[in-house]
Amino acid sequence: MDEYNENIPKEETVTDEAGEEVVLNGVSEEAVIGEVEGADEPFEEQDEEGDEKEKLRCAVCDKEINFFTKKKVTRGLYICGDCEEKSAVHRYKKEMRKLSPEEALRVVLNKIAKAENFQITKSIDGYFLMDKPKSLWTVPYAATPIKRIPRIDPAMIFSYDAIKSYELIENGNCLAKGGRGLPPIGGLLFGEDGAGFSANSEEKDICEQLQIMINLQNVSVPRVFINLIFKDIEKEKRAYGAAILTAQKILSALENITASGESEAGAFSPADEIKKYKELLDMGAITQEEYEAKKEKLLNM
Repeated sequence: MDEYNENIPKEETVTDEAGEEVVLNGVSEEAVIGEVEGADEPFEEQDEEGDEKEKLRCAVCDKEINFFTKKKVTRGLYICGDCEEKSAVHRYKKEMRKLSPEEALRVVLNKIAKAENFQITKSIDGYFLMDKPKSLWTVPYAATPIKRIPRIDPAMIFSYDAIKSYELIENGNCLAKGGRGLPPIGGLLFGEDGAGFSANSEEKDICEQLQIMINLQNVSVPRVFINLIFKDIEKEKRAYGAAILTAQKILSALENITASGESEAGAFSPADEIKKYKELLDMGAITQEEYEAKKEKLLNM
């Protein structure tokens, strides 16, 4: 349990403009301004007297802004609220203030281009978004179901190939692990209706935390967390069951993404599949009953 607790960052809970409490996913500074040379020295602030009297325009879309609607990126660079939301630079105010206006503008334009290139073609309950034609995916930086337009951080848009492995973690315990080169999770963790865990999960009446950790082949962002539950909740509550079903759908999507490729025609072998499940049994990942059920199903195919 300690092994996973050490890897799990403490959530940062904030209240957004709409009064909604959300949990933020962290991204390193390098993911924001790593491509900008000479960004180590802070950009020196100057007197802003008279700024409120000027008629300003967004440096990106040229939309007219004023003292109340302008969003400061760094000294001398202002953008509108729409461009701020699209680029998500408001998440990195401290880092952006270190840049000159020219450097900051390049970062903003680059992030907006990334955001506009990502088109949501599939959403899993607002927690996991995919652009299937481009083989891209992301996790909204507000880790709660998004009913309105999702808030996407361009630094958190990744290709399918970036995923190495993924784990389902409840109360600090790894309940399931999958990824490239690992045996498939399939429906082993859940019942036929998707409700409940196998007997290997730790029995508790309260779920303190339920999250999916995605390990990436990315230096700046080595892992991404999808926080499904981040407050104590009784497992008898409907919200817990809903989170379990969401976890099942996300794990299924991740399993499809990390599949080694389409099997050659006629290459499927029940014997190979039984061998995989036998390995899971030996590892203690499944029970004897689960193994026998899968074995019988495969032999009758």
